[in-house]
Amino acid sequence: MSIIRSIIQLQIILLLFISCSDDINKQSETIKVKKYSFEKRSDAERFKDPNANLGKPIHTKTIKKSDQFSYTLPNNWILKEPKQFRTINIGFKEDENAACYLTVLMKNGGGILLNVNRWRGQFDLNETNEDDLIKSDKITFFEEQVPFIILKGKFQNKNNDWAMLACFFTDDSKAFSLKFIGPKKLVADQKEKFINFAKSIKENIK
Repeated sequence: MSIIRSIIQLQIILLLFISCSDDINKQSETIKVKKYSFEKRSDAERFKDPNANLGKPIHTKTIKKSDQFSYTLPNNWILKEPKQFRTINIGFKEDENAACYLTVLMKNGGGILLNVNRWRGQFDLNETNEDDLIKSDKITFFEEQVPFIILKGKFQNKNNDWAMLACFFTDDSKAFSLKFIGPKKLVADQKEKFINFAKSIKENIK
């Protein structure tokens, strides 16, 4: 009887051992950590910022127009499509005939004196000379100090009380002129903006 009892006890121990092993395996399966992949997104995207990934801040005024020039457009100046002799072309809501534009010329463009005297002729003014240009006020244009041209009067025999702000620069390989033409009051009101705009213009050298 003792032998039979021992065999039965051994069988019970074996059954208990097998049962415990199965439970351990089942438990080990339930604690396995599932791997997750997370999409990489910026904080702005995750928090639904409408300006996410738009590059420069939307309040910036700096504009890169094509690959040729970069500049800062003053507030309330309206950028328009370029035209012949108007590589940068700007309009004004105050007067549809007023305009500010940059012209690019070949070589030295005839030089500053020739161009200034042509502009003076449009206002029916007498010609000036190099000495007067040297003595005139200066403006920064293409990172150089150049004569600041201010003309007033009857423009092209049709617009009374008009004015022009202008500057000219050449490095003898090409020339640039910047002009702002419009009613005298509008031009006077925008003078400081013109000065800052001229200063901001830079050629993008490739």
